[in-house]
Amino acid sequence: MKGASVLAPILGRARRAGFALACGAALLSTGAGAQTSESASVSAARALGTSGVEAYLDGQYEQATDELEKAYAILRVPSLALWSGRALEKRGRLVEASERYAEAAELRVPTGDAQVQKQAVNEAAAELTKLRPRIPSLTVELVGADTREVVVELDGKLLPAALVGLPRLVNPGHHQVVATRGGQRITATASVAEGQRKSVEVRFAGVSPSARSAPVASVSTNRSPTADSKQTGSSPRKTWAVVALAAGGAGLALGGITGGLAIGKRNELEDTGQCNDGCSPSLGDDVDTLDRYRTLSTIGFVAGGVFAASGVVLLITAPSSGGAQARAELLPNAFAVKGTF
Repeated sequence: MKGASVLAPILGRARRAGFALACGAALLSTGAGAQTSESASVSAARALGTSGVEAYLDGQYEQATDELEKAYAILRVPSLALWSGRALEKRGRLVEASERYAEAAELRVPTGDAQVQKQAVNEAAAELTKLRPRIPSLTVELVGADTREVVVELDGKLLPAALVGLPRLVNPGHHQVVATRGGQRITATASVAEGQRKSVEVRFAGVSPSARSAPVASVSTNRSPTADSKQTGSSPRKTWAVVALAAGGAGLALGGITGGLAIGKRNELEDTGQCNDGCSPSLGDDVDTLDRYRTLSTIGFVAGGVFAASGVVLLITAPSSGGAQARAELLPNAFAVKGTF
């Protein structure tokens, strides 16, 4: 009995080694055995694959991953993808393991030992089915910022803007999110367990740069009284500048008002249901009114724009006196002239 207890561990290890060697000879078969010789790289991959399976059976999962990944890079067969996935799964790298199992089903089955490789494909599919519910997900949510103006990194890798706000599969454990917007850099962390669905918020303070109403164009003049006192003919030019700006403002206002009236009249005509393929003759007066509104709106916008632009040019180029200052600003939704004249 004592002798048997001493031999048991040795026999158990021999069985594991024998099983690993069988995997190397059978599971790693790619059909090259039917050839008279095989390349040195394929022989090395077979040796690494066999060693990796042995390491897996001995619980040396990091070594097993290293050797099986190297072998799989040379021999892309279902059996190696299966064992690589198993080693990755044992190390908690569930996302990578699921990818290996999925790859096993897509790989071409070698002709040398098709039955063994088909078995590996089936086992990989079964492993993937069991693994998927265990893979956690993490959702990165931005608060106070737009995804288009923020660069987001998850665990040091760029997270595409399209995936921000959507669940992303991650491995169990600790994760870091870094979001950058201009000079702002926000860091957030989260820990997720197997099967957990979790969100992490990244909050930005202050107003988004795109929401700030900064001038799109700005031109200013500032002349000293000494230099301006020597200039002549500045008052008429400024007078015409003010007139042009006033006319431009009136034209733009006319264009906006008549444009709104045209939209309202068009909606009224559409609501009658008699303008699907051209309005009914009974609506001729309303159609004429709509055309007049459209014409006035176009004239107002065109003329207003021309007068406003001319006024700005006259205002900026006109010499000033008495330390006069003028500033023209073109804002996103308005036009303004500020200063003393």
